[in-house]
Amino acid sequence: MRKSARKTIAILSNTSWSIYNFRRGLVRRLAKEGYQVLILCPQDRYTEKLKNEPCQFIPVKLSRHKVNPIPDLQYSFEVFRILRRHRPDFLISYTVKPNIYGQFAARLLRIPRLAVVTGLGYLFIRRNWKTVLVKWLYKHSFKGAKKVWFLNKDDQSCFLTEGVVSPAQAAYLPGEGVDTGYFKPNPVRPATSSALCFVYAGRLIKEKGVPEFVQAAQILKPSYPEVEFQIAGFLEKDAPGAISAADIVTWEKTGAVNYQGAKEDIRPILAEAHCVVLPTYYREGVPRILLEAASMGIPIIGTPTPGCKDIVLEGKTGFLCQPMDHKQLGRVMEKVIRMDDTQRHQLGIEGRKIVRAYFQEEIIINRYLHFLQQLFGATAEPKDKATLKFN
Repeated sequence: MRKSARKTIAILSNTSWSIYNFRRGLVRRLAKEGYQVLILCPQDRYTEKLKNEPCQFIPVKLSRHKVNPIPDLQYSFEVFRILRRHRPDFLISYTVKPNIYGQFAARLLRIPRLAVVTGLGYLFIRRNWKTVLVKWLYKHSFKGAKKVWFLNKDDQSCFLTEGVVSPAQAAYLPGEGVDTGYFKPNPVRPATSSALCFVYAGRLIKEKGVPEFVQAAQILKPSYPEVEFQIAGFLEKDAPGAISAADIVTWEKTGAVNYQGAKEDIRPILAEAHCVVLPTYYREGVPRILLEAASMGIPIIGTPTPGCKDIVLEGKTGFLCQPMDHKQLGRVMEKVIRMDDTQRHQLGIEGRKIVRAYFQEEIIINRYLHFLQQLFGATAEPKDKATLKFN
């Protein structure tokens, strides 16, 4: 295909949903700065929205959860064919399979590239032969990449220690970026202890700690009958550890929790929350829901797992609990119940300060722009000098 004078950036991810919800601001800013943006990802219910953004969308088939060499190789060949045709000037990939197979296809075509490791996922929770295989694939796919950015320093350290990336490649990127104007505090939030609302919002998989949240709610509900415990999120039937619709029905029948369904806009749910809970043991990047909650001035509870502890600062923005321990989670949630409004409000204030200082979308986007300016020989400095501290 004949190349345009404008630089073309190809972006790969495992869902249209993730690009639209997490990287829409980046796509818009790249287009505003004069780049052409090419999106390669599977189609889902967010595809039509993504097509309305300033980008060219090309659908690809990708099996997110299954480890099967045949469809994975088919995905790699499809990406290779598309990249060979369009010849982008640069490629950015996110999530496991685009980072492995998409990076490898770009490597064969000698396309300069950046990989963003958004978390290590299932295979690094319980290590087995698949973990060894994936590390080997990462190592060979990342070979020659300009940079590999990690959303938390634990994942960066892991890949450096195990020789998956070189020190020259690895760098820390503080999350995906949150629009703090979009996720802003609710000025009116009922605060009496009897009217508190705890919320779990996210993917409905066991590794995110959903069963532990329910069990903790079941412990607390008899003593605090007016306190609400809500779950919001979409079911993932094919995911390992998937929560089923039958599970939800059973939990609701106990009277301890209420399921709010999947929400395209989570802000109305968060606006009523007095605490957002994510008792995850999944290998997160930085949990988006905790960043959004903190941006809205809501206290947060998480676990000392990679990513979570970057935003859940004990006693400052919220509290930590051990994963897979519903009894301790219940005690931590009870601590929030017994706090007064001023104490909870202070946690929310500190959380928003942290997000605005380190995780704000504009800071993250400027980091990308500065990197691209360096790559293509521009001399312009990033608009926000704060991005330089993360190099």
